[in-house]
Amino acid sequence: MTGTRFLFKTTKNLFGQTIKLRHKGLWLSKGDQAAITRQIARARGLLSASIASISLGFNADARRFATTYFLTGNTGPDGAEQTQIKKILQLTYHGLSNDFTMKLGGDGDFGFVTRSRSDAADAAISPHDGLGWSRDGHAMHISKKRMLRDADIGVITIIHEGSHKFADTWDHGNSGYREEDDSGWWEPGLTRAQALVNADSYAYFAFRLGATCGM
Repeated sequence: MTGTRFLFKTTKNLFGQTIKLRHKGLWLSKGDQAAITRQIARARGLLSASIASISLGFNADARRFATTYFLTGNTGPDGAEQTQIKKILQLTYHGLSNDFTMKLGGDGDFGFVTRSRSDAADAAISPHDGLGWSRDGHAMHISKKRMLRDADIGVITIIHEGSHKFADTWDHGNSGYREEDDSGWWEPGLTRAQALVNADSYAYFAFRLGATCGM
């Protein structure tokens, strides 16, 4: 999706929130608009439910998911780590609950967040590797093909990219990405400290914990 020019815009209102969907083609079908806005609403709901669930402490489900995604061990995250997890979830939720722009690529498998320069320049200066970049960027880029292929993966991708843009999370090479079926990491090597600022860790944590709350 790097270098794509998104010349067309569709504006959606989601509970008073303005979401600008930028796309390459002249038309974005009503069905695609509805599917994408449902995913954004669900991502926001999962984040909200997760934040509420851990607001008074980490229950058994939260500790279990923290062990898996933040590598915090059987005892779960300590006090400072709990505060950090809550803060990143809150920043991501707040960002996705206010007006923002999402650029929809026609192909590709993932997404990224650009800085204020051109995509090509950002790729050269970004401190992040792979597909997610700095929070000081403009739009989130997410593959339309990916979102429409699998709604759950679309929601996870929205949270992942939202955490980059609004909470300054990182990617950590192949060791920082989960398999789509959540069976494990692409590669071993992610450390506990890295996991606590890793975008996919937050995306899957919010997705799984929010689901236990009925979202």
